Amino acid sequence: MPLCAKLIGGTEMEDYLEKKADQKILFDAYIKYQKLCKGKKMTEKQQSTLKKDLFYRVDRMLLFFNSPTTSASERNKLLRKCKPLYQQYCSFVKGNPKSNVEDLNKKIVQLLEQMTLWEAEQIHNFRKKESAGDRLNIDAIFLEVPNIRQLVSQQIDQLLRAALKDNRFTIVSRTDQKVFITEKGVKYHRADCPFCKGRTLISASYAKVENAGYTPCKCIEKVSKVLVRKEGLSESNKAVLQKQTMTAFIDESVRTNLWRQWDDTLPERQSSYSYVICQGFLKQESEISEENTVSVNACLANETEDVTMSAIEAISAVLLKIAFRFEFHGDVVIYTDNMAAKDKWYQNEKAVYLASLFESVRVCHISREENTTADTVGRKMAFASLPATLMGSVVDKCKRYDQLKEEMDFVKQYFPYPKENITNLIEELRLLAEGKEDKL
Repeated sequence: MPLCAKLIGGTEMEDYLEKKADQKILFDAYIKYQKLCKGKKMTEKQQSTLKKDLFYRVDRMLLFFNSPTTSASERNKLLRKCKPLYQQYCSFVKGNPKSNVEDLNKKIVQLLEQMTLWEAEQIHNFRKKESAGDRLNIDAIFLEVPNIRQLVSQQIDQLLRAALKDNRFTIVSRTDQKVFITEKGVKYHRADCPFCKGRTLISASYAKVENAGYTPCKCIEKVSKVLVRKEGLSESNKAVLQKQTMTAFIDESVRTNLWRQWDDTLPERQSSYSYVICQGFLKQESEISEENTVSVNACLANETEDVTMSAIEAISAVLLKIAFRFEFHGDVVIYTDNMAAKDKWYQNEKAVYLASLFESVRVCHISREENTTADTVGRKMAFASLPATLMGSVVDKCKRYDQLKEEMDFVKQYFPYPKENITNLIEELRLLAEGKEDKL
């Protein structure tokens, strides 16, 4: 189908939207802090003195922030000074709600705009220089109260590095897919939008345009969002969450290939992976039950030695099965004890393509001690993928072993100490061989 509008990449526009979206999230987080802080009650005289002091200090900060000659390092120093100043302001307003601070409020809003503008720039740079930085979900980070408190008390880089290690704040989903905007419009569109005929469309991510305040055109299908959190949800919302989420636990391993002694064409070592897929959102493997388990399997991996690639292959296998076997396209949570796979899977084009089939996909790290179910599945199903001929050989050898064991048990009844009775045994065998059974 030919496109009805000219498309352009819009890298600059993409960066602008990203910064604008991040700035809005940060600004809202600072405002939320006002409800979280502790108020300090003051006398009227103390209030008057502090208001004048805050007004003066905020004015000075704005003067330096707005100056075109202020360098990046100087802005960082200013930001460090602004944060305790803002905390003092919040404590004052919270503790003295009847105090007239209308003029001061306007100045504080201007200061927050400058602070968040600079911090949005820092987030942008962090995404580019840090591995997996582009997967940070800034909106999710500042849904958490501890992160809002930290935003007001520490540098943004420290907070982002900590968030990057937390699987709740990294995501690949439909929100990473491209939509399109026009240069002056306020809506976002599909590439083949019938309402944009003859107009130039600029590509941008779904998440960024939505956070920047754009609204969907009629050509965009609205997709319902599902919270991946249980706390604070009503029973009806919990039921919806269970229906619209699937959870998988995966495990991978590399072991010495014992079957090589019967078939030397097989590799010396062999990778495998196993998984357990459950209906609903599970926070830990102790929540796995017969009722919510929908699929259990173990497979030999394509890679022989690289366990990380085997884990990524397992992620793809899980996504493939959920999408096409169960025809499910909601939210997916996958747990793995391979930290490298958790950080690298989204760099695999096939995995990202499969992830785009879902509302969201989160790959989370758990310890080996908390991932025993999938490991047990792998151990129990270790024979599942053996060739039929090799399986027959293994079975024959097992039968022969059982026969030898029976013979040994029989012999031990008469010669419990073979080393001591060996002379008698040889003599008896010689008499038998000569046909002199009567002398036995």
